[in-house]
This record gives sequence, structure tokens and C-alpha cells, in this order.
Amino acid sequence: MINHNKNNNIFVNVISQPRHVKSLSNRPVGTADTNHFCIFNNQSHAVGSVIKGSDGTYICTEDGSWQNADQ
Repeated sequence: MINHNKNNNIFVNVISQPRHVKSLSNRPVGTADTNHFCIFNNQSHAVGSVIKGSDGTYICTEDGSWQNADQ
């Protein structure tokens, strides 16, 4: 997914329960208007971001979807 809002910085994040988001990068990896990203909890997360939950681990892919990383 690409967003057409300018200056919407995105980061590679690790997301764990309950809604804890830790950025893996000190600086943005890009902006949502030029880079692919995924949406989780109304927030944009860069490709490579990970959700760790009780039902498995999911990774943000370039097509804008969260894919099961445990398979």
C-alpha cells in the first residue's frame, strides 16, 4: 500500500501485545507516499515490520499485507 499523504514517515517496527510498538530504526526508512507499508491499529508500518502475538508472528510485505512468518 502507498499513501498519498506527504511527509508521513514510516519506520520498521516490532509490535507486541498489548499495543506495544518498538521502532527498530532511529530514523524513518522512508515516507508513506513513496514506500510500501502495512496498516495495524490505524498506524503505518514499513515493510519488514513484525507483529508478535499469541497466535503467531506476522511480517509486513511489499504488497501491503501481513503474512504469517511461522509457516
